[in-house]
Amino acid sequence: MLEVPHAAAQATRVATKTPEDQNVGRMSGIIPRDEVRRLPRSTTTLESVTWTSRDGAGAGLRRPASLHAPIRGSLPGVPRTLPAHTSRDFETELRELRAHLLAMGARCERIVGLAFEAFRRGAPEFPATLESLDAQIDRDEVEIHALIMRMLALRQPVADDLRFLATALRLITDLERIGDEAVNIGERTVPWAGDAHQLVDGELTSMAVAALNMLHDALEAFVRWDDEVAHPVLRCDDRVDQGLAAIICATTAHMSAHPADVPAGLRVIRVAKYLERIADHATNVAEEVIFMVRADDVRHGRWKSFQGTTWR
Repeated sequence: MLEVPHAAAQATRVATKTPEDQNVGRMSGIIPRDEVRRLPRSTTTLESVTWTSRDGAGAGLRRPASLHAPIRGSLPGVPRTLPAHTSRDFETELRELRAHLLAMGARCERIVGLAFEAFRRGAPEFPATLESLDAQIDRDEVEIHALIMRMLALRQPVADDLRFLATALRLITDLERIGDEAVNIGERTVPWAGDAHQLVDGELTSMAVAALNMLHDALEAFVRWDDEVAHPVLRCDDRVDQGLAAIICATTAHMSAHPADVPAGLRVIRVAKYLERIADHATNVAEEVIFMVRADDVRHGRWKSFQGTTWR
């Protein structure tokens, strides 16, 4: 083992020299040049260097030889690194991530409820509030994405933790899109929506309630890590699709008989479509929860093949 009773900067220089370097023997002052040439490459790395500070502190401590773990310290030219990864640090970050996700999910539930209420009541003053909420949801997506990428890079999670982070990455995309769809609903708000709106008000309200319940249950399943709560969300999506088809059929027939109501009818159809898209995103969240919990990929209707076997 090489003894280098100098500063860490010199230890780094010695460790990074190749065996072919003509100055290694002179710099170390211990092993002759010819002997250094005969040493394996690994013997001139930091693994074989005992580091001793000028004041003697830390004598005999080994420094890790890794591109990902350079020597720490305040010496010029020596890169710094984060403290060693610990499970306590990881758990702290996981709690922080869950809190961010819960806040983002709560904002999505709120913005959808406000948007539909604004459309139903014909209250055009709500869009400003919706845009503010949507801007916060967008910021949530960026911040959470950065946190997840940092955790993936530094913690290198596996198994449940890896699936949780992968699910969270997909979850924030769906939540951000839900916020956008809610803003779209708010933009269709006018003081008087016309007779077409009144004609399908009950069906539209049922769709909105179903979409909100699906979103709430999907987020609840995520929080509780419970695939049994997520599974019913998948079955609800078909009912929302049927509600959309019924609204389109009724509104189209009304517009054919009342041409003056065409603009109002188109607004109703668009809002119904936005609600159906929100339900689709809630379904995506539920599918992601099932993957997180069971490692089963149930996207694109594959969940139906699991009925009677995977779920009770």
